Amino acid sequence: MPTIADELRAEGRQEGRNGLRVGIQTVVEQRFSQAASAVVDRIKTIDSIETLTQILQIAGRCDSIAELEEFISA
Repeated sequence: MPTIADELRAEGRQEGRNGLRVGIQTVVEQRFSQAASAVVDRIKTIDSIETLTQILQIAGRCDSIAELEEFISA
């Protein structure tokens, strides 16, 4: 049975994931508005905080939506 501390940690991780997803969505919509929905849908399926952090970092540097999609698919 999980302790209260375990539950709070899990809740914090989920909030962190959601925050990263919102950040990625914001960057992608600002830079590549015409193609953002496909990327945003894919990002909703990623649970790894490390991967989401990498995607957020790369999203601001990609020259095209195709480059970002390629990174996400790898």
